[in-house]
Amino acid sequence: MPLRRPPRTERLRPESHRRQPTRPSRRLRRTLNSLALASMPGEALGVIVVVGLLSIFGLIMVASASAQPSVASYGNSWQFSVLQGFFLVFGVAVAGLVAKIRFDVWRPYASLGLGISLTSLVAVFFMSPTIGGAQRWIPLGIVNVQPSEFAKLIVVIWVAHHVATQLAGRPTQANVVIPALGVAGAFFGLIYFEPDLGTASIVVFSVLAILLIGGISMRWFLPIAGAGLLVGMAAVLFSTYQRARIANLFDQGHHWLQGNYQLHQSKTALGSGGIFGNGLGQGTLKWGAIPNPHTDFIFSVIGEEFGLVGTVAVLLLFMVLVGLGVRIATRAPSTYGAFLAMGITTWLGLQTLINVASVVGFFPVTGVPLPFISYGGTSLVVDLMAAGLLVSVALSIPRGRLTTVHDAPTAATTARARSDAHRRTSPATPAPRGGSRRAPVTRPRTTR
Repeated sequence: MPLRRPPRTERLRPESHRRQPTRPSRRLRRTLNSLALASMPGEALGVIVVVGLLSIFGLIMVASASAQPSVASYGNSWQFSVLQGFFLVFGVAVAGLVAKIRFDVWRPYASLGLGISLTSLVAVFFMSPTIGGAQRWIPLGIVNVQPSEFAKLIVVIWVAHHVATQLAGRPTQANVVIPALGVAGAFFGLIYFEPDLGTASIVVFSVLAILLIGGISMRWFLPIAGAGLLVGMAAVLFSTYQRARIANLFDQGHHWLQGNYQLHQSKTALGSGGIFGNGLGQGTLKWGAIPNPHTDFIFSVIGEEFGLVGTVAVLLLFMVLVGLGVRIATRAPSTYGAFLAMGITTWLGLQTLINVASVVGFFPVTGVPLPFISYGGTSLVVDLMAAGLLVSVALSIPRGRLTTVHDAPTAATTARARSDAHRRTSPATPAPRGGSRRAPVTRPRTTR
């Protein structure tokens, strides 16, 4: 009697085929896949995480530091934090859109953006109200837009496009350098007379960083750097308030109630925080003692409320962001992407350095905000757009192949390649008589 096959319900499945409970790691992987984060390159994911941490922490610190200025300006303690939250949401949406679009889509519009930015900087002198002795904003309804913040991003995009375009052909050092320096000089002058020497200097240094990795020779770079130093010294000497700030920097122990009041209160707040700080919201010097505690001197409030541990953690996050930016630049799929990433990284790193150095007394007070943390709608949105461009470049890095910026053609390597190509296409020189070259073999003629 043949054996009957057991019914389907009685079959026993192997242990490996049984349905296993969902593990936490699998749940996390599914969540990341749904957010399209698991397939991202490490550099792009790192930029998103670091910028997200800095932005969220900045919103918390603005809410803590802006209570007294908000009460004085609006009659409530939450106005500045609500506005910063709105700009954060808007900036994240814009940054996400920029990150999804390939970074070289903006190249054809670089010149148009440059013209609009120059026009807006000129319009500042006719439309901006004077706030704190400076004209930097264009009022647009309930918000004030600061064109110099957009200028930093637009100049980086245009110079990266210009240098990459020149290196794709037969460039000379003059064709690469002179237009870039002309644009940098025009923006430096317009921003300097607002006055805003800190932002103007950041624009110039970002351009110099792009030119340096673009292969500019030291015969050009050293004279340019020397001339830039002389221009910077002249800009300080011909400005009364800049001379006063330089004098106060070297005379911090005297007359602190007059010229060094901001710096004295800032250093007092940093020292009173100790190692671990007084706790979030427990700072006291932000209540009228520190001028602009939610903008230029927010790093002092961080030191008072979170101590040395909090300030070092913030600086480490910025160092990680700079390292990621340099790595993205060295692995970019094109010269334009490399120049764009390096310009943005130089801008964000230098702005952080200037702000922190001003707060601790190593640099004159310049009014430069701390990226992603200080209050300011225009500054926050532009910083997030720059981070979105970094992510866009990182997403375009080819997988499994390391391409460095040194593989990209520079002015010197292009000249060598052109010489090698000419040598290969030129006719061979015939060997001299008596040499080792064999004579051609000829067949004997036959007659019928």
